[in-house]
Amino acid sequence: LALVHYSRAQECTGVGVDQRIDCAPERTVTEAECTARKCCFAAKTPTGGNNKYIPTCFMPQTYPGYKITKVDESPAAFTYVELERETPSGFPNDIKSVSFRITHLTHNVLRIRVADLNHTRFEPPLPQLNIPLPVPMRHMYSVDPVGKGIITVRRIATNAPIFQTDLTKLVFADQFIQLKSLLSSHQVYGIGENKAKFLKNTQWQIHTLWNHDKPVADNFPEYGSHPFYLNVEDNSTGLSHGVFLHNSNAMDVLLQPEPAITWRPIGGILDIFIFLGPQPADVARAYVSLVGKPEMPPFWGLGYHQCRCCTEPNTLANQKVITERTIAAGIPFDTQWNAKEYMETTFNDFTVDQNRYKGFGDWVRHLHDIGMHYVPIIDPGIDPAQKSGTYAPFDDGVSMDVFIKNHTDGLFIGHTWQKSGKTVWPDFSHPKSAEYWTKQYREFHKQVPIDGSWNDMNEISNFLGGSTTGCPKGNPLEAPPYVPKQLSKLQDMTLCMTAKHYAGVDYNVHNLYGFYMAMATDVALKEVRQKRPFVISRATSPGQGKYSGHWDGDTDTDYSNMQWTIASIMNMNMFGIPLVGGDICGFLGKAENNTFHQELCARWFEIGAFYPFARNHNMKKMDQDPVALGPMVTRAAKQALETRYALLPYLYTLFYQAKMYAETVARPLFFEFPADKHTYEPAVAESQFMWGQAFMIAPVVEPNVTKIKPYLPAGVWYPFHYPTFDKPIVSSGQFMEFDAPVDKVNTFLRAGHIVPILPVQQTTTAMQKEKFIILAFLDKATAHGQLYWDDGDSIDTIERGQYTLVTFDATNNTLVTKPEHNGYKDVVVGEIDVFGVSAKPTTVLVNGVAAKKFSYNPIGQQLAVSELALNVGAAKHTIEWSI
Repeated sequence: LALVHYSRAQECTGVGVDQRIDCAPERTVTEAECTARKCCFAAKTPTGGNNKYIPTCFMPQTYPGYKITKVDESPAAFTYVELERETPSGFPNDIKSVSFRITHLTHNVLRIRVADLNHTRFEPPLPQLNIPLPVPMRHMYSVDPVGKGIITVRRIATNAPIFQTDLTKLVFADQFIQLKSLLSSHQVYGIGENKAKFLKNTQWQIHTLWNHDKPVADNFPEYGSHPFYLNVEDNSTGLSHGVFLHNSNAMDVLLQPEPAITWRPIGGILDIFIFLGPQPADVARAYVSLVGKPEMPPFWGLGYHQCRCCTEPNTLANQKVITERTIAAGIPFDTQWNAKEYMETTFNDFTVDQNRYKGFGDWVRHLHDIGMHYVPIIDPGIDPAQKSGTYAPFDDGVSMDVFIKNHTDGLFIGHTWQKSGKTVWPDFSHPKSAEYWTKQYREFHKQVPIDGSWNDMNEISNFLGGSTTGCPKGNPLEAPPYVPKQLSKLQDMTLCMTAKHYAGVDYNVHNLYGFYMAMATDVALKEVRQKRPFVISRATSPGQGKYSGHWDGDTDTDYSNMQWTIASIMNMNMFGIPLVGGDICGFLGKAENNTFHQELCARWFEIGAFYPFARNHNMKKMDQDPVALGPMVTRAAKQALETRYALLPYLYTLFYQAKMYAETVARPLFFEFPADKHTYEPAVAESQFMWGQAFMIAPVVEPNVTKIKPYLPAGVWYPFHYPTFDKPIVSSGQFMEFDAPVDKVNTFLRAGHIVPILPVQQTTTAMQKEKFIILAFLDKATAHGQLYWDDGDSIDTIERGQYTLVTFDATNNTLVTKPEHNGYKDVVVGEIDVFGVSAKPTTVLVNGVAAKKFSYNPIGQQLAVSELALNVGAAKHTIEWSI
């Protein structure tokens, strides 16, 4: 490459292409403009990868950006550096004096803050971080002495750098920050929300983080922003670390093949947390513990949900037909949903069309009578054009002064679905917003006794891409010097950046709107129902799992989107939002009711039945409920959902572990087998996943497939399709072939674990009346497990002690159930099945007394002890067998 440089040639030629730091990331510059910034210019762009993001104007080896003016170091406690700008960055308003501080928090967590030394800048008010107080202890990491501006954090066990940056090359301007740091490997996960592989591409790939209403598309910003990544350092040991940037502004995250990562937020500060694991699951736990652990969903929320957008004809009578045919087919089914078609033709929140949906409230009460639940869509947008005194959601918002303002302090007016052509939005960061929102839910609940809330369009989505009067010209917030690369403009499909929230201008708090709305909705549902809230939100940000779940938004109806949802649910679980799923069968697309779509939908049910949040939903092109698509889809949905429903006590217990210990619910195989290289392979990591430690799902993700070859990590695995088990499989860590007919999903229970299940009924309400069945899968004669149980719907059951927690342990031909806490009514076990019993027992004792009934199946070496009535919450129980 022909290089022009500001000083010595080697300063430029010594920078490899993969090492380049962009000196003009905001636009394409000329050679003269580049050298004026004291940077190197490459006339040609190398080929390969995403070459449009390879810098042609880049920093030399020694770049006089910032100089160090002060260093204060205490190796066991902190590193403090002050910097002064030497060379203008080319961006307006460079921050002249910058502070850089590393604080040692715990043995495996440290914090790096890069801030304006002399002025306070915006920092996100959400989430409220659970920052541990620094304590002296032996750390997993060390920080090298500061030399020539290089900051290096090392893992002591390997001496390998896990974070390294050159402070002299930092860019810190008022509306643009850039910091590059090295990665330990190309194995990078996280950085969401966008449609990309679970394993991120490090070949000059940019991910823009900006909550954005656009149909799901490859590598473009979607509905949530989560600046967190997991970096696996060594896939033979599982050593891993993670990094979180606590910044809510729009940003780009660049991954380059050095490998390295560059953060480019357009405001705020750099507030970075590094988690040293040491294993992938440890990293995720530390991150979620920092941003906020998720809450328990209601038990019914883990059942199957069904929705239909824009049903034709848009009537309650047609809705009843769809609901009733699903029930008649015997498909497990808990919750009916509706999109906006139930509203008055104005599409105004908190209204019901009394012509098309006459008797709506009574029908929802009927659903309650048969043990079901109901959730409607409730967008944040409110119609400001109705006659005064006729639409309380607007009148109340005006009187309480809780709507978002424009730059002149008038109401900010845009447009979404309202037929009036005008929309205003509640400012959910306002102190009175929860009171306002609760009032609207209370009045609506009198009409329709809803059980949860579907928060859509809350990025904020605004069809105008600005206000009815445009956005103010010449304001730097509206036209920042750097616009993230995957956006045409910040205002696209949203508000003006100068729009005023109580918490700040939209430029700073845009990505937090969905979080604030989830908090207000959480309060409203608790107040109105006096039961546990159930909120599903499209927009998300770090820490929101405490207040809502999430669905993947407007996915297309194809195999690519179906497979991507696996990566999405694993990402969201790492982000601390475990209640997550995609629209089963896809939302968009020109799908028709033909053989191809039927097969796709059957396969999607076989994945979606194991989303932590399982809902079928689509728009108006066709009916997509299982019965509408015919016997094959109905059969596949029923069989997969029956397996899900049987395992709901296990799934519910996983959510307890998520709340208490920041565990993931759905997780990649390498979280459980971090030292198994095969679990990182794309064929495994992109298509298989686990519920907790004990249950693995290996679905079909391509068309026209009748056999699959999933990877089974070393151990014993029991193929499980409720209510049957196949012969156990002993794997040494192998890819194994299995039949995969269209109506069957391959799922496996793992030896060494004890899993509680319930007999399947059509609703979770009916299942809560059944006795538990305990499945113990022995591995070298031992197994362990846990059951958390409460009434499934009350608020703060754990905090109030209104729950039962039981541990199960099996060893030496004995299984013991032990109550750890007994605060709920009787938790009764009716059957215990032990797998891996080498021969038919001659004697089985229950609490020292001969069992009333037991049987033995040699196929699974299954001992079944039945006709029990063990209250496992009230007392310890023992099952013993002799061979």
